[in-house]
Amino acid sequence: MAMSATMYSAVVATSYEKSALILAALTFVEKVAGINLDAYNVTYECKGPIGCILYRGYTETLIDVDLIRVTDHLEIGIEFIDNYLVSYRLESRGSLPILNSDEPLDAFDRAKEALGQYQLAFDVPYCSQLAAMIDHVTTIDRKQTIKDDCVILNFNPNASLDRWVDFGWQYEGALRKNMHVCINKDGGFLEMFKDRWGLARISDVKISVSEEMAVVKALDRARDYILELGATVTKIESELRYINSYPKARGGDCFILYPTWVVKLFFDKSYDGVHGYFVGIWADTGYVRTAMPQGSSWGPPPPVSSEHSYTLPIGVITISLITVFGAVILTKRARKKSGD
Repeated sequence: MAMSATMYSAVVATSYEKSALILAALTFVEKVAGINLDAYNVTYECKGPIGCILYRGYTETLIDVDLIRVTDHLEIGIEFIDNYLVSYRLESRGSLPILNSDEPLDAFDRAKEALGQYQLAFDVPYCSQLAAMIDHVTTIDRKQTIKDDCVILNFNPNASLDRWVDFGWQYEGALRKNMHVCINKDGGFLEMFKDRWGLARISDVKISVSEEMAVVKALDRARDYILELGATVTKIESELRYINSYPKARGGDCFILYPTWVVKLFFDKSYDGVHGYFVGIWADTGYVRTAMPQGSSWGPPPPVSSEHSYTLPIGVITISLITVFGAVILTKRARKKSGD
């Protein structure tokens, strides 16, 4: 039996009750995706709530919505973590979705419309800033990156094997604080939607470790390994990222992201597949979070340059000596400013 839009309102669930989440899911399908539910026979299945293994302390619910009309079949999967809708995916087996409006919209206007409806229906104020950035995309046939304050919009007109126009937002340095609005290129409808922007929060801890201090600490941590390997460090890259661990989260909440200095030490060549050393350091406490050799994921080792390289001496290296090395290289190193 088809469900009328008047049967539910745009309310985000505040508990784990299945009925409330189903209500929110159908609201998203009609209001945000813009699908005319009256044109279909609507059935749904709620899988959960279940405790997340990765996201300890949170509850995950999966809702499958089937829209059937004669030989047409739309399969929709929607995921909630607690009361947050974090993903929507539509697969069409038959004709294109029947939308509430017949007005043709290009991918840009369709994405802005989806964000606007999402903001109204689910009370997500950050959509205003994200939607406004779409107007600054100046090309429709190639990738483009736009930055506004700490927000980065990555526009990709040929995503998913040329199937989607993808608008992807990311908080600078925080991969897990992101949103994606993907418009189907053939049908002009919302095919995929991801929102972890509101779920992930940036911690308000004070950054007390400078970039230079982090590089020195990374060199000190990697010292014994580099000496044993006999390697030469030819390049250092460092950047500030906001991350947390899954499932053993710092602070007990995996969606609170903490500032971390990520330092990569590149070697002059590959040593049995090892091209460098990776060190992650909490930028507020100075504790080493992660330290490990790195292989081919970084690509081939950079060319050796006497201006950018140094070889760690054999024997005991003092902190002061490491500081000197770090200071020299910091003035020359290549900087990489991308997110986690």
